[in-house]
Amino acid sequence: MSDKKITIKTEIKNPGNKREIEEILAQTEGCTLQTSDQQGPCDLLIIEIGEDLQKDFMIIHSKLNSGEAGDVFVTSSRTEPEVLIQALRSGIKEFLPQPLNPEEVKTALKKFRDKKLNITLSRGRGKIIDLVGSKGGVGTTTIAVNLAIGLHELKGSPSVVLVDMNPLLGEIPLFLNIKASFDWGELVKNINRVDSTFLMSILANHNSGIYVLPAATAFDGVLATAEVIEKLLSLMLTAFDYVIIDSGKHLNNTSLKVLKHSDLVLLVSILDLACLTNARRLLKTFQDIGFPKKEKTEIIINRFQKKSMISQEEAVKSLNKKIYWLLPNDYRTTMSAINQGKPISMIDPKSELARNFVKLASQIAERI
Repeated sequence: MSDKKITIKTEIKNPGNKREIEEILAQTEGCTLQTSDQQGPCDLLIIEIGEDLQKDFMIIHSKLNSGEAGDVFVTSSRTEPEVLIQALRSGIKEFLPQPLNPEEVKTALKKFRDKKLNITLSRGRGKIIDLVGSKGGVGTTTIAVNLAIGLHELKGSPSVVLVDMNPLLGEIPLFLNIKASFDWGELVKNINRVDSTFLMSILANHNSGIYVLPAATAFDGVLATAEVIEKLLSLMLTAFDYVIIDSGKHLNNTSLKVLKHSDLVLLVSILDLACLTNARRLLKTFQDIGFPKKEKTEIIINRFQKKSMISQEEAVKSLNKKIYWLLPNDYRTTMSAINQGKPISMIDPKSELARNFVKLASQIAERI
């Protein structure tokens, strides 16, 4: 770490929150607290906003325009969408909701410090893993969510973003009990100003440590075009180790763009005739359009039961492709996880299904 430090000033009314943030500052290498009696501009101002939003944002604008603060983090107990949007449009770098999450504060400070001090991380290009369903209801979202969690829980805690590409009907926020303030729509409407800072401010941060970009919850005339996907994937690959995309069962211009750039495509099916027929058709379509390459496409059989009417051997023969992974059928644990909005590893970490996701994540990490 460089000897150079960034200066940070706090203007926080709540004594407990002020003390907590300043304690975290004291423990963060490369940061120094500028006390109230010290003169001069600061690199970062962490300010609390309350009931009088107009007054508070006028103060923030004044401090930014005068150069008194280089950048601003806002903390508040108010998390209504209109507050977050106003903060975003005011050029705020981070919004820290109250009650404070110490890990989120630490992460935000370190990210700001690294960018300010031009510290480059030794990270290679991120990897894109695209999950495609052979038809609706085969469990693509369940696998995407729990694979993302599994990858983040690997040694070193790789950074993971989970992207919901299911138009209008995306369910990832439900599966993780996330009340996201933003979705695809906000990115599409602001695509010309999207950079890494804007992107991170849009993403929802789950308590597991993964980030989530939800699907649009209402149709208002904006669509995630192929051009938008190209830009977003490029940004995400510089910010995350793994980009997990739940493409559902849709094939369109945007999902084809994802397929083209994916490092691994997981085609999800179950052992029934309709799903296997669709899976075979999709494999043929992939071959016809030329991507993803054959060696980058793998079959995952979900809800596998040894006494299924269609055997694993019959499925391999039908698909003319070996099966990459079998996820055991565990209806009770899966539904409990969905209904509680929690990953399977939190519901029953000792279950065969939870252990299977750990192994799958490890296998994929070794492969790509």
